[in-house]
Amino acid sequence: MASLSDDSLTHYWQQVRDTFAEELYTHFLQEEEGFGAVLEGGLKQRFLSDHVQLRDLLQKTDRASILLFAECLKAHVRFEERELFGWLEQHHSRLLAEAFISHS
Repeated sequence: MASLSDDSLTHYWQQVRDTFAEELYTHFLQEEEGFGAVLEGGLKQRFLSDHVQLRDLLQKTDRASILLFAECLKAHVRFEERELFGWLEQHHSRLLAEAFISHS
């Protein structure tokens, strides 16, 4: 994405937002409602702050914010896969299983 011209990147970003923004907002809300109450400490702080940052970046249209959104989303998915879901599986496996079943 970084190699795209400003016009191409802006056009691409608008398509991404039109296609996925509502889904992302819904996804974040579902995760927060499903997992937020059981998370603790730094794990909860990272989880919630990532969602706040991603929501904020979705609203922006400048090049730096678009590129930052891509990096933050990639980092957030890695965090969920490598840390959050493992912790939930260890401490709240039933809740995690129910969340995946209800959203699949």
